[in-house]
Amino acid sequence: MIEALAAARAESAGSDRAPSEGAARDAAQQFESLLVQQLFRVMRRSVPSMGGGRAGGMYLDMFDGALAQDLAKAGGVGLTPIFERALGGEPGASHTVRTGPLSLAAPLSHPFPIEPARTHGAPAAGATASLQAAASELLGSGAERWARDGSLQPQDLASNFATQEPGGIARFNVRDALGYHGYYKCNLFAFETARRAGFEVPVVGRPAGWGFPSADRVTGDAQDRELTGHWGHVVTGESAQDLDAAARGGGRAFMLTGSGHGEHRGHMALVERVHSIDYDEGGGLRRIVFDGWEARAEGAQHLQRRTWNRYGNPGGENARNGFEGIEIIELKRSTHGRAEVPISNGAGRSIRDASRSAPQHPSGIAEADR
Repeated sequence: MIEALAAARAESAGSDRAPSEGAARDAAQQFESLLVQQLFRVMRRSVPSMGGGRAGGMYLDMFDGALAQDLAKAGGVGLTPIFERALGGEPGASHTVRTGPLSLAAPLSHPFPIEPARTHGAPAAGATASLQAAASELLGSGAERWARDGSLQPQDLASNFATQEPGGIARFNVRDALGYHGYYKCNLFAFETARRAGFEVPVVGRPAGWGFPSADRVTGDAQDRELTGHWGHVVTGESAQDLDAAARGGGRAFMLTGSGHGEHRGHMALVERVHSIDYDEGGGLRRIVFDGWEARAEGAQHLQRRTWNRYGNPGGENARNGFEGIEIIELKRSTHGRAEVPISNGAGRSIRDASRSAPQHPSGIAEADR
């Protein structure tokens, strides 16, 4: 490869005029593609053989060469401009030395598209279809942060719920939730999705603004079999077959809530399908396998055959263990023009109204699941 660059340089030096911009760039791209192809060869030696014998190796080498050429033409790894200068040319405006991650300026001839994050499973009807649409809105291009890193901006919670309080207006706003970044955000995602889908959701007053209750609080309330504010119905005890048929048919929509045990955190999810449920002799839920949506540490996502287990009952695929209790809640359609159902006393003045910048320390204010 060094000889190839030297030969190209000698060819331009032997001429009584500067090499054309196109000729210098072509030579530089060819050299960069050779370098990249050599890198591919070295990387392939570090992994077990993919089979195919001598013929397979030949086709892999041809494939690597074609891919390396496409990479170089599309902008490469930033070496083409350096080689172009070495050959006496001037890098074009489209060529810049990249110091960050590889970024292609043009599509490859042999692209390998990254499959977008799944936002829902098989199309459903009615109530479940409403959840699918709302989840797709939050997980799609309109709010990629949910799917990518789980972070939120104030506009992601679009509720305009507010009450007049003596100390100022108490609003519902993500800025008032504080402590948001770095937390699971499962309650915020589950309730916000349900709210956007047209279901009633509980809101609680805090020292600063309104917010959604935590998973532990909702689970404890559900264990009493009567939710404060009557925003939903506890249906723990129904069979998996009945719940799945209702969800698939769209006649009913469901939410899961679990309280933490020991160091385990509480959690929440929205249900798309129900595969199986295991109840104990007293009717308590020990395990449920379902399809649905959760917001986890790495962001919100659609999950298939997700398993929730009560403490002391591990097992199953894609499992989350360590729940003190698990409850199933049937969501209730909003019929009075507002989805938010206050289940506590009025909130204090909103942080958003008190300051344009949120305080740095969330202690004592946030109820986001930890």
